[in-house]
Amino acid sequence: EDKKTVILITNDVDEAILLADRIIPLDPGPRAKLGPSFKVELPRPRDRTAINENPDFIALRARVTNYLIEVGATARAKGGDTERDAPNVTPITQNTPKLPDAYLKAADSPVERKYVEIFEAKKIYPTPKGPLTVLEDFTLNMDRGEFVTLIGHSGCGKSTVLSMVAGLNEISGGGIILDNKEIAGAGPDRAVVFQAPSLMPWLTARENVALGVD
Repeated sequence: EDKKTVILITNDVDEAILLADRIIPLDPGPRAKLGPSFKVELPRPRDRTAINENPDFIALRARVTNYLIEVGATARAKGGDTERDAPNVTPITQNTPKLPDAYLKAADSPVERKYVEIFEAKKIYPTPKGPLTVLEDFTLNMDRGEFVTLIGHSGCGKSTVLSMVAGLNEISGGGIILDNKEIAGAGPDRAVVFQAPSLMPWLTARENVALGVD
């Protein structure tokens, strides 16, 4: 509508199909080059949920994904990026009688005790076709100061877990404990950075921040 040209860099095939008119894979380096152009002819607007059932979407995703797998396998067979000389570095811990105080301070772990406990968490969404279970018997314990990444295919429940821990999404079963207190709703002790954040263009930056606090 605004007649703007956009180049989106992403490793998410679904996101590319959802947004783009054309998808051009970048063949792996060294001497990386552009691959063939895949035209996206799905009608707009494209709904992220509804598009999963579209046969054209499924076929295009398969073509793009298979191409990426093939060029990746070819690059690995030729050596690709794996053929590099490792830098000549000696670990600071090797043959050092006393480590520097700065090193000891940086290596000090903030992990003290169990901090987040997710026990058999379950999430069920009502749909026109009946209840849909998107998360079941999910259990995870995290220590204070620990950095954990959840990774998986689109729709596997990653964002659901995050929103449940944030208290933004009700839990259908199980429980989540944060610092010895059960999570029953959102609170200022937790912060979430969403995958695709949006600002309200009619509000100032301060008003956008205040909206979340309110």
